[in-house]
Amino acid sequence: HTDNLLPTIQLHTNKNYKVLLDRHRFVIQKKVQPFKETLLSARTNPEEMHRLIDSFLNLLVNRSSLHIRNSDPNLGPNFGFLDGQAVELDFGNYQKIAPHAETRKKEIVNYMVRFAHWLENNAPEYVKELHLKSAILYDRLDEASESVH
Repeated sequence: HTDNLLPTIQLHTNKNYKVLLDRHRFVIQKKVQPFKETLLSARTNPEEMHRLIDSFLNLLVNRSSLHIRNSDPNLGPNFGFLDGQAVELDFGNYQKIAPHAETRKKEIVNYMVRFAHWLENNAPEYVKELHLKSAILYDRLDEASESVH
């Protein structure tokens, strides 16, 4: 909450409402390209598709490195692309996770299974690549865990 920093907006419906923005919590987001539609449009451009898949994997790795998980595993409504980079849109179900590689891996696997299933139905030519990249990613998480012990 703020004090006289934000404007008051007026909503016009059947009845007029004034909303004092200083008294409400909200997030302003940039408009992103929808997750599934962006991937579908990149299907015929392997270079772009590889870049989008890498970006999504990096997003999951970066989030898990912060020891955060999202208990809502839906891909379509929760993710999108902004300037070709994967972004997470709905962070209302974030939860802290243990800082162990196995916990991080479990979080990433949850999304990889869903993503692989979607690819199988919509762009099967990229499933093998996802599995290969996921295996490399999981090995790196295991190596990082072993070096800590």
